[in-house]
Amino acid sequence: QGLDVGAAKASLEERQGIPHHVMDLVPPTVEYSYEQFLRDARSATEHILAKGLVPIVVGGTGMYMRWFMQNRAGITSHPFEDEDLTGEFDARAEDDWDYDFQ
Repeated sequence: QGLDVGAAKASLEERQGIPHHVMDLVPPTVEYSYEQFLRDARSATEHILAKGLVPIVVGGTGMYMRWFMQNRAGITSHPFEDEDLTGEFDARAEDDWDYDFQ
């Protein structure tokens, strides 16, 4: 909420009445974890599919989008406290960091 310009979010006019989901859920002062994002994104996707429609997944950070598409459930709220995940970040930093975290 409130990050319309900084997030390059489509304006109401640009959305032209097309429903957008998992947008403007919390203000920037509220902590919002990856687990919460995954739960909200999966719920929205299931809701859209239940209507017989096809969800179009766009926006967000590259990392969150990849984790959503790969169904990376079970990642801690604070991924840098997870030693396995931290090791994965370290390995990717030496390999193709720009692709994975753009």
